[in-house]
Amino acid sequence: MTGEKKKKILFGLVFTLLSMPLVQYNLNLLKSMELKGYYQSAQDTTFTKQAWWSGGYQEQKTKYINDNVGFRPDLVRISHQVDFSLFNMVHSNGILGKEQYLFYKEYIDAYLGRDFLGYKEIADISSKMKYLHDVFKARNKKFVMVFAPSKADCLPEYLPEHPLDTITGPTNREVYKRYFDSLGIAYIDFNEVFSELKKTKKMVFSKQGIHWTVYGATFAIDSFANYIARESNIAMPDFEYTLSQTDVPRSADNDIGASLNLITPMKESFIYPTISIRNDSTKNKPSAVYVGDSFMWLLIEDSIGRLHNHWEFWPYFVDAHRDGQYQSDINSYNWKGSLDNADYVFILYTCPNLDELPKFINRAYEAYKKE
Repeated sequence: MTGEKKKKILFGLVFTLLSMPLVQYNLNLLKSMELKGYYQSAQDTTFTKQAWWSGGYQEQKTKYINDNVGFRPDLVRISHQVDFSLFNMVHSNGILGKEQYLFYKEYIDAYLGRDFLGYKEIADISSKMKYLHDVFKARNKKFVMVFAPSKADCLPEYLPEHPLDTITGPTNREVYKRYFDSLGIAYIDFNEVFSELKKTKKMVFSKQGIHWTVYGATFAIDSFANYIARESNIAMPDFEYTLSQTDVPRSADNDIGASLNLITPMKESFIYPTISIRNDSTKNKPSAVYVGDSFMWLLIEDSIGRLHNHWEFWPYFVDAHRDGQYQSDINSYNWKGSLDNADYVFILYTCPNLDELPKFINRAYEAYKKE
């Protein structure tokens, strides 16, 4: 084969490779797997003389073509894989810590006290929670604050060095707990529970996830069952589980890892429970209302509903779910009637979401203050 022929073949291969995205963009011959995580593609634009002369048309059209070029998801994954494998760089909202543990910035900020709400706001909300706590106590019901575990608070040893070299202030969780202790408000702090659990149970958090794992949620449900049994002096249904191990993540155990959009996912071994709750018709199962954030969904997946004869979940006090079924938005729902009929009210938020707490507390306080 002559040198001239080799050049032509090489030119043909390069031209084919470079033209493939353009061909795919126009003909959509092959379907690429969608990228994971949240992103918003640029919208297409229409040509007008005004947009052309201002440069707006060219700018928006360039963004649109760039976001929709053929094989873009595949090209993104190649780029992300190279940066991750060679330079330990990630292209997502995640932050890479030590030993490839992934975190979100808001969890680190909460751990360092950068999102501190201020003593005045925390004191005001705590005072209203005390009022609600006493109202429910007088009716022989329980009103309990639950701090879901923050990965940054429970695994600070894996945080990257750089965010830790700044001065930290008080954290919302610490200050809330001081007020709760002084006011006698019941609470459960899973940050303390999981900080102890991690010493013997290695999969309460995964490297790739930000929530407690499916395995970790199992311990949380067990803790809820023990808490209810102790506080109400009743025998709860027997809680048992068996364990299996796999390298295939389930549920949200790789919610950050999936958003990295790598060709070869991070390697990790996961532990999963098979839960068995033996129900006994002679045993009490109190009703409950849960108000909180996304950590609650894993408890629902792990069947926390089997601890209750009736339960509701109001995520972020925006929507109402009753016994696992969506009902309506919270403003169209008789949420106060549900609170009146509940044996337990649990408010469950993790540290970076404690700014969501006033949304429910203020509304509930106003409703019961009128009685």
